[in-house]
Formats: sequence, C-alpha cells, structure tokens
Amino acid sequence: MKVAIYVRLSDEDKNKQHANDESESIQNQKSMLLNYALDKEWDVYKIYCDEDYSGADRMRPEFNALISDAKAKKFNIVLCKSQSRFSRDMEHIEKYLHNDFLEWGVRFISLVDNADTNDRHNKKSRQINGLVNEWYLEDISDNIKMVFKNKHREGKSTRSFMPYGYKKADDDRNKIEVDEEAAAVVKRIFESYVSGVTTSGICEMLNSEGVLSPYSYKQSKGIKLSLPHAVKVQIWQPQSITRILHNQMYLGDLVHNICKKVSYKSKKILLQPKENWTIIPNTHKAIIEREMYDKAQQMLNMRYKSTKKEGKPHIFAKKVVCAECGTGMHKVNSHYKDREYSYLRCHFYKEHAKIKLDVLENIVSDRLREYFREVNSSEVADELTIRKDDTEILKSELSRIETSLCKQKEYLKSIYQDKVNGLIDDNEFIDLKNDFTEEQTRLKQRQASLNAQIIAIVEKQNRQVDKVALVEKFINFPKLERNIVDEFIDQIKIGIVANKSQEITIDWAI
Repeated sequence: MKVAIYVRLSDEDKNKQHANDESESIQNQKSMLLNYALDKEWDVYKIYCDEDYSGADRMRPEFNALISDAKAKKFNIVLCKSQSRFSRDMEHIEKYLHNDFLEWGVRFISLVDNADTNDRHNKKSRQINGLVNEWYLEDISDNIKMVFKNKHREGKSTRSFMPYGYKKADDDRNKIEVDEEAAAVVKRIFESYVSGVTTSGICEMLNSEGVLSPYSYKQSKGIKLSLPHAVKVQIWQPQSITRILHNQMYLGDLVHNICKKVSYKSKKILLQPKENWTIIPNTHKAIIEREMYDKAQQMLNMRYKSTKKEGKPHIFAKKVVCAECGTGMHKVNSHYKDREYSYLRCHFYKEHAKIKLDVLENIVSDRLREYFREVNSSEVADELTIRKDDTEILKSELSRIETSLCKQKEYLKSIYQDKVNGLIDDNEFIDLKNDFTEEQTRLKQRQASLNAQIIAIVEKQNRQVDKVALVEKFINFPKLERNIVDEFIDQIKIGIVANKSQEITIDWAI
C-alpha cells in the first residue's frame, strides 16, 4: 500500500492556549505519521507539507498537489494527524473524503480523531468533526474582527504595515509615528500637485532625483512586504502618486475597513464604499494640512489633462468654455516660422471661437488685478461696516421679540390662573388664549426670519473677510499661476471673433 502523508501548520496553531497542549509542530506531525506508516508496513509515497496556511485555504500549494496526485492514483491512502489538518472546510470534507476519494480508490485516515473512510460507520463522526472545525474558524474570524474593532475605537492601528510617510512605533506596534524622511516626500508630492504639476510630472521629478519609490524605500529599511505584484514597483508611477494624494491618513485620521474579505473561507477582497469605512479622527500626527488635502481632492476630481512636453496642464484647464455652445475649449499647438503657438478653441466653432493662450493669460491677469483693486478698496471696508450695523439693528429687534415672547408666556399663565380662580369663564379664557396663540405664532415667525437674516449677513460678511484676506495674499502676483486661477475663477467664457473683437466673460468664484 502506498501512503501520502499530509501535514499542515497555520498561525492559529502556533499560539496554544494551554501549556500542556500537544505540540502541533510540523516535525511532530511528520514523526507521528511516519511511525504509524512504518508500523503498518506501508510504503510512503511522499510527504506533503503546507506551513502558514489556514485549513480553510483552498489555494494551499501542497494540498492541491496532493489532490492532483490522488486523482492520478499515485497512492492508495492519505494519512493525517487529524481531519482538521487536512481541511477545516466542510465543503472540502464532503467533496474529497465522501465523494472523490471513493471514486479514485483513495482511503483517508486521521489518527487523533479516528477518521477512516473505510469505516462507513464513522461517516457521521467525520461530518460532525467537519462542522465543528468549520465553526472553529468562523468563531476565530468573528473574535479577531471584534478585537480589531475595539482597537480601532481606541485609535490603534491594526495594519500589517504603515502607509508611506509613517512607521510603527518601536514601543507599541499599534501606534503610528511619522517617518520624517518619507513624510518630507509626501509633503513635496502634495505641494507639487496643488501647484499644478500632474502625477506624471511628479513621477518624473522624483525618479530623476533618485527618490526611492514606497516599495523600494520600505525594502531599504528592511521591512518585508506581502503585496500584490502591481504594487511592487521599483520606480515612482502615477498610480502611486494618486494613492498618496487620496490617503486620508495623512490628515492624522485612522482609516480602516477600506477593503473587506468576502468571507473567512476566501482570500478575495472587495473595496468598500466610503460610507462603510471606519474613520477615527486625530489619532496620530498629521503630515498634510486639511486645506491642502481638500484642494488636492478637488483637483483630483477635475482630472486635469497634462501636456507631454511640460508634464502639467495649462493654467486654465477645465475653466474655459465656448460662450456660444457651452462646451469646454481644448488646447491646440501650431507652428509658424519656427515658432510654436498654443491656443484654445471650441470643437464646434473651430475657426471663430478660439484665442491664443498667452493672450488669454494677459487678459485674465489684467482683469484679476482690477478685481483685486476693487476688493481691496475702501468701499469694501465701508460695506462691511454697513453690514455690521444692519446686523446690530436686526439683533436689537430680535431681542425685543424674545422679551415679548417671555411676557406672552407669563400672560398665558396669568389668564389660566384667572380661569382657575373663577375671574373669567371658559369662553373668555378660550378667546384670550386664541389671541395669545396668534400673536405668539406671528412673533415666532418673525424671530425665525430675523435669525435667518442675521446668519445670512454674518456668513456673507465672513466670506467677504475671507475674500479680502485671500486677495491680500495674492494681490502682488508676478505671474498668473494655476492655484490663483482655481481660487478666484469659476469659469471663463470665450465669445466668437467678430469684426476683430471678442467678448470674454469671467465668472468669479468669490
């Protein structure tokens, strides 16, 4: 008789709960099974060994080799220490032990739990053991999830490795610390992207300077990674930059449950919608300020298209539309007498709705400077003062109404007391109460209206103050740049050229 010995060890077997538990080591399993085979005078065909694999894992290499050889009838017996060493998946138990092995003429024997497919009387025991083993894995999976959730609530990380820019603390593997060297690169990436450099342009910059990619950097630090092949890149690629720009952990927030396994039986992982993520704010030191992060997200959503030559989009990308048809105008390059010209044109009005890029830049710069002068004028300060005065007037009226409402409540109490004391009858009380209710409703409506007006004025005032502060920041700009366009301009409408004139309209963002 030819026997195949199968041994397996997984993480759940390495940490025994009791000191007197029998060792599940690979060596122990091999020794026990070889001695048993020799006592039976069986010929050992091969020992199949899977280490660091779960009993529910269907991709175990030696297990699948065993199944393939069993189908080829290279041996007559499969010998394991226990049925759970062979598999903790009930579907596998039914498929192989009670179906395929019978067809292939292969006998299954496990020593500890006395499973033997030649004994039809212990089939129910094998099935019960299969269910118990599967429940064991399910319980472990649920317990691990619960432990992870509790750690997440406490702001602890359960990641096997940290995002580029962070590292695990030496004294606490669940604590996140800033990796200053990598964090400096993360800051450069955000600053470059927000200033208008595309992901491809950032890659070219970092690769030309010899900056290690996240994978290469972690390797250089001796960190062993188990990552998909696509992530194991030795140079910077646009996908790496995009992942960094999207990562909310750089704000100091702990983010978990971005991905989820289909089940404890499967290695398949599904991306989760953002509403299912677990986000705990302010658990570690931030690398990126929220204002810069939000700006990067806004630009990522707009998905600017870069030029191959410069590696970044032109400063008006996604901002310029044709005034006639409303479609976005795209950049075109042309050559004339050894000089290159760039201009924007409409897809439908190619010959009539177009403008040179440098001409548009000069026009927008001039109008922006004029806009800045208006915002920075004394009229704006006067307008803010007027709004403040308006707010005080409204607050004064609101205070009078609140006083009236308090008096109305006291009045209602007094007429109710008069009714109790018999000073007024029921009809008089109802009439007075109805008058009170109508007046109270009117006052409350006016109160709500005043509150809304005050909030609207304050919000507008705050926006104006923010506008003035932003203008002061950029008022003396030497050259128009993408970040200035994004801050102040919603849209630029280019009209059709007629009689050597062209109407250009700018919709201001603030």
